[in-house]
Amino acid sequence: MKKVIIYSEIDWNFLDQRHHHLARYFASNGYHVVFVERVFSRIPKLRTLLKKIFRKHKTLPKNISKNIFLRRSIFLPNTLTIFFITNYLIWFFFERNKQQDAYIYSFVDNPIIAGGVFKRYAKYEKSCFDIIHNWWEFPWNNSKHKMLVENCLNVFDKIITDSPKIHKKLSQRKIDSYLMLPGVSENWIKDNIDKNFEKAKPVFFGNLRTNSDIGLIKTISKLYGIDVYGIIDSELENKIEGLNYKGSVNSKVLPKVISQYNIIVLPYDKKSFSLSISPAKYFESLATGCLIITRASFEDLPGFNEFCLKLEDSSDTYPDDIMGALNNHHNLVRPQFNYAKNNTWDIRFKSLCKYLEISHE
Repeated sequence: MKKVIIYSEIDWNFLDQRHHHLARYFASNGYHVVFVERVFSRIPKLRTLLKKIFRKHKTLPKNISKNIFLRRSIFLPNTLTIFFITNYLIWFFFERNKQQDAYIYSFVDNPIIAGGVFKRYAKYEKSCFDIIHNWWEFPWNNSKHKMLVENCLNVFDKIITDSPKIHKKLSQRKIDSYLMLPGVSENWIKDNIDKNFEKAKPVFFGNLRTNSDIGLIKTISKLYGIDVYGIIDSELENKIEGLNYKGSVNSKVLPKVISQYNIIVLPYDKKSFSLSISPAKYFESLATGCLIITRASFEDLPGFNEFCLKLEDSSDTYPDDIMGALNNHHNLVRPQFNYAKNNTWDIRFKSLCKYLEISHE
């Protein structure tokens, strides 16, 4: 079996995520990888839907590797009965044949991708569901997503999650699952971690959204200024004092750019949906040797208590807390970097393949 189909809820040209690293790993090990972008979990506007289905890429896909092939999805979110019926028709008459002899790897809570109640008619070899979101606490159509994720647990052959909290929840329900935490790619493992911790120099990279911990961003930005790389909601741009939006940076160049800073801010809010995730940027941040600061409770993540500063909600003591942690952090840089080196994506995926029962070189 040498074909893997990855059903993604993001486009290939989005910020590098678990989806991209997985696709490249399989491709580098001789698999024919079909990356299906994007399977909607929320009802899109008609204009957005038509644009996704019919438009061509204006630019070449970023960092596309040999053996990776992109295909757009025509599946709709299963939140309306008419979409539910349409998805079954799409799967049975079109998608099912494309899945012939493949390994199905889904990041979305759509059981129809694996055949749903008609799984006996499926033509794929095996299937797995990677729970990268807390669908039980999904902010939109919550009751519907709860039902869908429960159906996925019954339909897919293998269950994977990146969240220790979700893994624990599944274990308590006697559901067999595999915990695969995020990793760090080799381009982050550069021994350029000599830093000056005398003056705070914070940065954020990734997707800064309106549902991020904007209060923390505003406070840090007001105290020290903050540079932001990646994607930022238009509602936030030019509206936070001291915030300097630098735009997107190629993922191959990003580690060198981030290494110029000494503080990385992880602005996740304290809602159940956010606190159950395991951000990929966490291990990337560890690899830089920077001090990581947040107000979220990520104690379940390995290394969090050793290398990160968790700030309280009150900002009165922030300057003292941050500068105190910075002054002590120079002793933690090397251990933090070495810790990240032992948590690469390559290590993660080799172990994953054993769980999935598929061969890899």
